[in-house]
Amino acid sequence: MKTLLLIEDDEINRQFLLEILQEDYVVLTAANGQHGLDILEKEAQSISAILLDIQMPVMNGF
Repeated sequence: MKTLLLIEDDEINRQFLLEILQEDYVVLTAANGQHGLDILEKEAQSISAILLDIQMPVMNGF
């Protein structure tokens, strides 16, 4: 199963997307861009795709 990194600051959106995506992917989640970058640095070899929000606290998606 492929691994997806989901970066979304809104808890409701993150949980909603997680429920949908985990049927087909192993989903790693982060609540902001910095946490997502930290996960990416550790898990880069296993992540097939990244789905991220653009406007987030700490570090945005740009």
